[in-house]
Amino acid sequence: MTARATRNLDREIAESLAHSEASIAQTERERQNDGRKSRRIDRESRERTRQEALRRRRGWDSGRGYAPLPKR
Repeated sequence: MTARATRNLDREIAESLAHSEASIAQTERERQNDGRKSRRIDRESRERTRQEALRRRRGWDSGRGYAPLPKR
């Protein structure tokens, strides 16, 4: 193999590797963002259910008309 062919091959390998690493980094960033998003959604839904439980316990919420739970 000539020196030029070796250099060309080395350059192609380097470009391919750089592209792969960039792709992996992008995927990793997206995965982390998805994780953050789902954690935030989990936290929001947990807070919402907690608020709803408190409302039901109180029996009313700013005119929404929640009736107190019947006593057994």
